[in-house]
Amino acid sequence: TDVKEIPLRKSTLNVFRENGHLILKLGSGFFADAYDMFVIDIVLAILQELQLEDPEGIGLTEETKGLIAAATSAGAVLGMIFFGVLGDYVGRRVAIICTGALVVLGSIASACVQRSEVLSLAYQLCICRVVLGFGIGGEYPLSAAMASERASSDVRGRVVAGVFSMQGVGMIAASVIPLVFLSAGASMHFTWRFLLGIAVLPSAGALYFRFGLKESAAFDQARRRAPANFASRVKSVLNIL
Repeated sequence: TDVKEIPLRKSTLNVFRENGHLILKLGSGFFADAYDMFVIDIVLAILQELQLEDPEGIGLTEETKGLIAAATSAGAVLGMIFFGVLGDYVGRRVAIICTGALVVLGSIASACVQRSEVLSLAYQLCICRVVLGFGIGGEYPLSAAMASERASSDVRGRVVAGVFSMQGVGMIAASVIPLVFLSAGASMHFTWRFLLGIAVLPSAGALYFRFGLKESAAFDQARRRAPANFASRVKSVLNIL
């Protein structure tokens, strides 16, 4: 009797090597997102020290500290819902370019907030973090969908895991970079702005890579079937009525 050969399972290292371009294009955004989410705690600690020098200009209170800390997460929840739905209508590529642009915009704006009598620096930072979080939130459903649709079924889980694992690298960077600058004696005024602004580099890189992406064959097929599926569902409902 013939014995069927069982295909060898690819090693995770080979999977990452073969899909490295996809993991880089989507994972670089997750690196920046995780960095932005975690570095804000250190920035708030620095601003707390600077608050002693200029309490009116910075305007950091227990209330505003809580708002700034929660702003990114609140924006992320809204972004997940909005861009998750938008990606099904306009396409994953267009939607994920929009999320990348929002992250870049939010990072730049966060680093450029200024003292003002009209709106304190703390409230300006809170608004910028909501915009940033809105873009970050959209990255989660879109990146997961794009990685899943482009990878073959036997390696799909590991490719998605590779994309999401970049968050861990971003978390480490959010701890190491401030430590390096503060240990080197860098000014706190410079350091907190630098920590928020440096995230623009990986975010802009991710945005650049995404312009070269195309919609996956799986998504194109699903979009072509969508009108027929919608019509059949409407017909089923009408038949029940």
